[in-house]
Amino acid sequence: LKLVFVAGAPATIGLVMLANPLLSTLFQYNAFDANDVMMSGRSLQTFALGLLAFVMIKVVVPGFTARQDARTPARFGIYSVISNIVLSLLLVVPLAHAGIALATTLSAYLNVALLLAALIRQNIYRFGAEWGVFTARVMLANLAMTAFLWQTVDATDWLFANGLSADGLSASGLDRSARLLWTIFEAALIYVVSLFIAGFRFGHLLNKARGT
Repeated sequence: LKLVFVAGAPATIGLVMLANPLLSTLFQYNAFDANDVMMSGRSLQTFALGLLAFVMIKVVVPGFTARQDARTPARFGIYSVISNIVLSLLLVVPLAHAGIALATTLSAYLNVALLLAALIRQNIYRFGAEWGVFTARVMLANLAMTAFLWQTVDATDWLFANGLSADGLSASGLDRSARLLWTIFEAALIYVVSLFIAGFRFGHLLNKARGT
């Protein structure tokens, strides 16, 4: 789970904040215009919020299947599907297409919460005391990366009109890709350095003690 947080949290934040630049780089050509990027971006952002939950499900479920218990995750999966349907009906009106993506995200977190609660209740897994310090370090590093992206990435700069963005960036796919990749590299570097400054060492992930 620690590895999921270390890798999944920044991936989630990055995908949310870079949704429009990513979509613009991949698709904003010819008939796919700036408005299409913004509309698609809303769905991608709300769906990306669930990335951490989607990965956690893959990690937690083996805790049941390894004990020949496939019924529990299947039951929770059914609850998740039902909640997804209900939330989609409730959110599609105020949020349109983004509401459907948000319903999927919320249902995934519900699934994870149920799975973890069951493992803890059965005394199969528990969060050790070191989780507090670990979480604080990861959060600080993510805050640093978020601050960088917030200051550096202006999504409107990627919404092209007449061949140029608001800051004069060429609309060519090569230029967009280079700019996006460089931004991702900078954000990743800031995240890793911030983790190190906060006192995190990747060797911590090798700790096999129960509760980690």
